[in-house]
Amino acid sequence: MTDVRRVHILAGLGMFCLAALATPIAASTQTAQGADSVLATPRMSYDAGPFRAAMMGHGWRELWRVPVTAQLLDFDEYAGGLTVVRRGGGKQTSSLRMRGADGVLYNFRSVDKDAARGLDPLLQETFVAWAQQDQISAIFPMAAIVVAPLLEAAELLHPDPTLVVMPDDPRLGEFREEFAGLLGFIEERPDEGPDGEPGFAGSSRVISSGRLFERLEEDPDNRVDSEDFLRARLMDMFVGDWDRHPDQWRWAGFDDGDLLVFRPVPRDRDWALTKLDGLILRWFRALVPGIAPHLVSFEEEYPSALAITWSGRALDRQFLTGLEWGTWEAIALDLQRRLSDEVIQGAVERLPSSYYDLVADFLTSALTQRRDDLMAQARDFYDLLARHVDVFGTDEEEYALVEWLDGDRVRVRLWEKDSEEEPRGEALYDRTFLGSETADVRIYLLGGQDRAVVRGDACARVTLRIVGGGRADALIDETTGSGRVHFHDDRGDNEIVEGRNTKVHAYDYEAPDVVESYGAPPRDWGHAWSYFPLFEIGGRKGTYAQLGAARQSFGFRHFPYQSTVEFAAGIGTATQLPLLEIQTTFPAGRLRGEATARYQSADRYRFFGFGNETTTTDPDLHIVDRQIVSLESQLQWAPHEDLVITGGAVFEANLHSQSGNAGRLIAQSNPYGFSDFFQAGLTTGIEWDGRDHALFPTRGRSNRGRRFLLPGIYGSQSRLRDAGRVC
Repeated sequence: MTDVRRVHILAGLGMFCLAALATPIAASTQTAQGADSVLATPRMSYDAGPFRAAMMGHGWRELWRVPVTAQLLDFDEYAGGLTVVRRGGGKQTSSLRMRGADGVLYNFRSVDKDAARGLDPLLQETFVAWAQQDQISAIFPMAAIVVAPLLEAAELLHPDPTLVVMPDDPRLGEFREEFAGLLGFIEERPDEGPDGEPGFAGSSRVISSGRLFERLEEDPDNRVDSEDFLRARLMDMFVGDWDRHPDQWRWAGFDDGDLLVFRPVPRDRDWALTKLDGLILRWFRALVPGIAPHLVSFEEEYPSALAITWSGRALDRQFLTGLEWGTWEAIALDLQRRLSDEVIQGAVERLPSSYYDLVADFLTSALTQRRDDLMAQARDFYDLLARHVDVFGTDEEEYALVEWLDGDRVRVRLWEKDSEEEPRGEALYDRTFLGSETADVRIYLLGGQDRAVVRGDACARVTLRIVGGGRADALIDETTGSGRVHFHDDRGDNEIVEGRNTKVHAYDYEAPDVVESYGAPPRDWGHAWSYFPLFEIGGRKGTYAQLGAARQSFGFRHFPYQSTVEFAAGIGTATQLPLLEIQTTFPAGRLRGEATARYQSADRYRFFGFGNETTTTDPDLHIVDRQIVSLESQLQWAPHEDLVITGGAVFEANLHSQSGNAGRLIAQSNPYGFSDFFQAGLTTGIEWDGRDHALFPTRGRSNRGRRFLLPGIYGSQSRLRDAGRVC
């Protein structure tokens, strides 16, 4: 089954279920004003009956209709006086940026969200928008004020939100209609100070994740406090916040001698403590865990480390790979000590009293259990990142030294390089990898005339890949033994010294111009499973059930994946024999290979004779039972990103049950092809896919054609056959 068909089946099932459940939603914020506070309800429209709640999720629906007491934001008193600057950039959240008389920027963020705002305009008035809006009910409305004291206990930089209601004030100007009366949180925006003054938390520089990546690549004097970032990521898992993509962070830089060290500032805790517990979402996650693994629910037990950290993988795989397990263990132990029962209880007690009575017992119990299990979760996260490791240099000239040590260990160090082609100063990177934990290490030298030396008795199980940068590099393998060392650089003016087992990849490689979800590069590590159930009633198979499974393996410089293995098995009432199929794709040098084996007997065919002379109306007389065994293998060559040329061999056996078809019209007519026969030959094909999207195209053209040469062998005649499709 093709990927397109799978997606259409799943999407169709989801759309049918959601359409059946859809009911109108109308936002409502109720307020009752006192002297300086307001009784406000986040939203009144997430109620659901038992069936809809079971399918779409119970979430935190009951909390969205519970009134809470909040301060009425005072434009004259708060921060010495507030002035509206502009609207914020949230896709779903109503956000307003304001400046206080103290010179500090503040953000106001609404508790409720408009999910349709982030959708394509064509979908904003459909049940898709309704379904996304309904899932907002999974959010814990007051999560931000519970998480803040936990981050404080962990000694992490963070803004401290205050629950307020935006007044109906003329100073809101053009934003008055949208924001007046909204319940939300106001907090300091992590930013630089005015007129050269210290910025957030006394920092000298505050930047976004995008700018941080640029600075790290440009200059080795820019560093990230990796231990602080690990502490923040463990806290993300502790509070169940899976929505930690690069835009959810700011980075506060602090001067440390000649270095500028950036500490993470996590923000936007909308999806902490989330309860995504609907059956539709659970089924979807179980069937295609590789598509949306991050949509997990906050429970007493942790989800998998892959799932809960998925949206932050672009940051994790750059900032955490230099830390060995001893550091992870020490930080996890320290967090367990800091997150005492008293700290957890105090964080829960920050909830409004109307919330506390409903959820305090669950939150306290869940957070305590997750605190106790934090070490095991940290180990799972460490193992996930330790298996395939990326080490990044900078655009300056650097010296990399890799030493194969005894005990299946590999030490990787990276320094700035001096004019004598030797290391200078303190190491930028220093970690020893264990073969029991790590499969491969990829060192990216980026720009500059870099030098990489590999030494030692290379017998560890770790595969080492050193990728040259934008200028001439020296890549030197001095190892002995049977180590796996790969040099990747297509520039002809490099100095490359090969060892006994060095593999040099000097061909040009052009990275795919693709950014996956949450700002991550295309996945080149690990694997993912998908499952595809199918159920049919009627047709040639009768009542038919089939289960398919696919395993995609991702690898270095293989896009969109390195290899796949697909399985399918099905059985129907038309025959007692099943369908069995296995298909695999794999790299074959610079080509891609594909092999398929299939046994098919579930289909029940019909034969009505030749011409128009058949007179019988007995349906059983026309039944034809047969079994088909086919084997096919081919190589694929892609000279252009839209063009694939294939060539290979095919074998097929058609087996007819003489006893099973006895007395039927097929046995009486005995046409050519009814007896057992075998055919084998060659196949070639060409495919052009110029569509703008493989799954949901809006323009473009796809052309596909195949040709088979099948010489005569046992029971068959020589023939030339075409098969094609144009769409």
